[in-house]
Amino acid sequence: MRTGKLDQQIVLQALSETSSEGSLTRAWSTLATVFGHVMTARGSEAFEAARVNARETIRVMIRYRSDVTTKHRLQWAGQSYDITAVDRSGRREGELWLTAQVVGAL
Repeated sequence: MRTGKLDQQIVLQALSETSSEGSLTRAWSTLATVFGHVMTARGSEAFEAARVNARETIRVMIRYRSDVTTKHRLQWAGQSYDITAVDRSGRREGELWLTAQVVGAL
C-alpha cells in the first residue's frame, strides 16, 4: 500500500444503544479516526414521494481493519455515509475497501 494515497481523514463510527427506565437511546460514537483514499463512484437523483433525493456513492480505501462492518458508518468532508459493502480482498496488501452511500434531500 502506498501511504501517500491516504490523504483524506475518515471517521469510523459505531452505533451504541443504551437503555434506561424503558427508553432506548441510540447514538453514534467514534470508533476510530483514520486516513484513507476516497473515490466518488457515482451520483444520482430520484423523485420519491414528491421530493428530490440525492444519492452519492463513494469508495474508500483505508488500512486493513478486521472490526469494520456494514453496521458502521463513516464521516468524510462533513457528511455521514452508511457503509453498504466491506471488501476484504486486499487484506494481504493491508487494504480495506469500503463502499458507502449518503441519502439526503436536496
